[in-house]
Amino acid sequence: MVNLILKLGKFGGPYEDRAKISTYTGFFGIITNVILSIIKVTIGLVSGSISVLADGVNNIFDVFSAVVTIIGVKLSRKPADKEHPYGHGRIEYLSALIICIFVLIVGIQFLFASYKKIVNGSKDEYSFISLILMNLSILIKVYIVVVYKTIGEKIDSSPLKATATDAIGDVLVTSIVLINIFTNKIFKIHIDGIIGIIVSIFIIFSAFSLLKDTVSNIIGEAPSDDIIKEIKDSINSYEDVKGCHDVRVVSFGPEDKFAIVDVEFDHNMSIYDVHSIVDNMEHQLKNQLKLNFIIHPEPAGMKAKKYKDAEREIEKIMETTRAFVGFHDLIIRDGVINFDAVVDGNIIKSYGDRDKIDKEIENKLKEKFKDYTFNIEIKMRY
Repeated sequence: MVNLILKLGKFGGPYEDRAKISTYTGFFGIITNVILSIIKVTIGLVSGSISVLADGVNNIFDVFSAVVTIIGVKLSRKPADKEHPYGHGRIEYLSALIICIFVLIVGIQFLFASYKKIVNGSKDEYSFISLILMNLSILIKVYIVVVYKTIGEKIDSSPLKATATDAIGDVLVTSIVLINIFTNKIFKIHIDGIIGIIVSIFIIFSAFSLLKDTVSNIIGEAPSDDIIKEIKDSINSYEDVKGCHDVRVVSFGPEDKFAIVDVEFDHNMSIYDVHSIVDNMEHQLKNQLKLNFIIHPEPAGMKAKKYKDAEREIEKIMETTRAFVGFHDLIIRDGVINFDAVVDGNIIKSYGDRDKIDKEIENKLKEKFKDYTFNIEIKMRY
């Protein structure tokens, strides 16, 4: 199945289509989860088991999730237009948000239903065919995990990897439900309501976890340290680059991300040469890292006395000022000292704190540079 889906999506070739691979994987998930939901809902209705029914409805929402994901991927690939100049990639996040809300509602409803089952003390009965079918459903779910995890890693798809992780949780939940069926059939112990609560809590927890990740993507999640390191290492590998800083990654959708980076070049280089290098870097880095790059070139290596004096005083202030951890982009021109002050964002959290440290650095500099005014930009580091 994995090889078939990858082949249909032309994986590894010049015309590889990640969206098509994700869509085919989604269809695979729909078919298998429909089978699972039919098995479990039937057993739940026949036996009167709230835990099996909840597990079956959970699979129905896996189907719903796959459908919404496919629709979201389709809509997110619409080209940019006048109203949405950066494309429609974030529709995928909105579709995930819809799924989270529905899953949360279902989890809460089953939590109350399971509690009533405990209070009423009603019993549930299973046949041996129920045991066989539930074991079969676990094997099917394990197969789903393998398919989603393998393809997700092959095309580096976060949604598919997340679905694989969610499916692992489903395997554990179904195993707990199976234990309930086994104890009921063999030992006549009725713990359906308790198992139902466990399944309901799992559904609610999964919904909150997905909701947190989805909202974080919509707000604008920070890139991982590994991605930042990879970007910096790639940029610093260029011969004419003296350094880089202020790496920002902005996402307009899972397949439409921009990396904005300040890159330092020798101040003696011509604008024409720098522009040519930057154009080349943006093109090469996009192919290498699968990110759109916007590079802001900055001069480096000014050796005039006024720069050395300013750097020395700023370094002294940095040692004695709380949360002040670095600086860059020092420009001295027309009686104005400009630079970016890097502060620890874990210490300086509010805009008021930023204003205070800005004034503190400026007042200390005024003691040494009375004839200058200052333009200090506070940059947060986390």
